[in-house]
Amino acid sequence: MTLTPLDQPHLRGIYRFDAVRRLAAVSLLLVACLAAPGGAVAQEPPSFRARAVIVADGATGEILFERSAVRSRPIASLTKIMTALLTLEHARPNERVTVKGRAPSIGESTIHLQVGERIRVRDLLAAALVQSANDAAYALASYVGEGSVKKFVRLMNERADELGLAGTHFVRPDGLDVPDHYSTALDVLDLSREAMKLPLFRRLVRLRGGTIAGGRSLYAWNDLLRTRSYPGIIGVKTGHTDAAGWSQVAAAKRDGITIYAVLLGAPTRAQRNRDLAQLLDWGFGHYGRVTPVRGDWVYATAAKPF
Repeated sequence: MTLTPLDQPHLRGIYRFDAVRRLAAVSLLLVACLAAPGGAVAQEPPSFRARAVIVADGATGEILFERSAVRSRPIASLTKIMTALLTLEHARPNERVTVKGRAPSIGESTIHLQVGERIRVRDLLAAALVQSANDAAYALASYVGEGSVKKFVRLMNERADELGLAGTHFVRPDGLDVPDHYSTALDVLDLSREAMKLPLFRRLVRLRGGTIAGGRSLYAWNDLLRTRSYPGIIGVKTGHTDAAGWSQVAAAKRDGITIYAVLLGAPTRAQRNRDLAQLLDWGFGHYGRVTPVRGDWVYATAAKPF
């Protein structure tokens, strides 16, 4: 605002300086609003027992806290986030997959696929993301890779490069322990945010169970979601192997804010759950968005001389 000097007699009394005072007060309020979140974020997060952690704003990717977030580590079934992302980018949910190759013989978590069985892509995705079924992940990899899991893994690494996941390298579509298969907490965060842009992915990772082809019932390994023990939880994926420990990327939404917490290498399943809940609480408690200026509010008025 530019004020004409008041030594011009014909303009005296025109300007309302109460408006200037109100604008100054608004400016101070704006500074206070913007300063408060920064001070809160600087506070120490809760203690946790994991080898790598990152907490971030889901909308912008802004990192609120991290520890060892760029150190490469085994990530177990968090790998299936990339498997699902690639599948959704190359196949339609209602396409039918004929099970063949190694898929039925993959152990650990499984939905017991049979050779020659025909099953929808959507059902396999649900099995891979909700129950973390390794045979479902292999069946999808073989289908998208046109019969070659190696080709699919090559696509996984190419997609990782496109997303800028510099600390990531894939060897398998399921995430079971093998040499040279790794990622970082930061890369898992970025990968998860990319996958959550897809509507079907978002719907599937919020499931607490369900039934798919062959009357198979799915069991959700995401305890925060399955037991409804954390308000606002919307996903995303769990993982566990001997080398990776108990790992998870969790996302929750409250009051229009989405917070992500990635935790790699917790010593136990229960410890992972406790630490994730506390990290998410810390994120919501120390970070938020404010609207310091609204277009429909009148903050000050000023008379015009002409």
